[in-house]
Amino acid sequence: MSSDTPITAYPWKELKPQDQSGGPGLDTKLDPSANFSQLEYWTEDEKPVLKEYEGRGLLTNKAVLITGADSGIGRAVAVLMAREGADISFVHLPEEAEDARVTLKLIEQAGRRGHAMSLNLREGDNCRKAVEEHMQTHWLPSRSTPPWPIW
Repeated sequence: MSSDTPITAYPWKELKPQDQSGGPGLDTKLDPSANFSQLEYWTEDEKPVLKEYEGRGLLTNKAVLITGADSGIGRAVAVLMAREGADISFVHLPEEAEDARVTLKLIEQAGRRGHAMSLNLREGDNCRKAVEEHMQTHWLPSRSTPPWPIW
């Protein structure tokens, strides 16, 4: 093995060039699919292995609003925060609905509530709508009076 060959458990040799024409794409079209929930660990004999990230409850009973979590980094953040105990609301564009359904399923597999909103945040009214819908969806009734309207 040459000195410039990475020593990693990630399957980098299996990666293929991806078509990136036409702007953002769908994760569901990636081949191979994205690996966003595994971390690399090293064994005692210094070999790399991948293990699923397990949350430790750092966000228990929290609610998170993510502006774009249907795929990529946003999806990874949503799923890992759900594994930490947070309920998740996220925004996606209408054409990303297929990826958003996958993200929702992964949040629910982590045992948390997910809420997807098909909105274009370039429109100011949709920014307000996202915050209000997130608050209405995840507000815990055991708390005091909900803080909406928030403006």
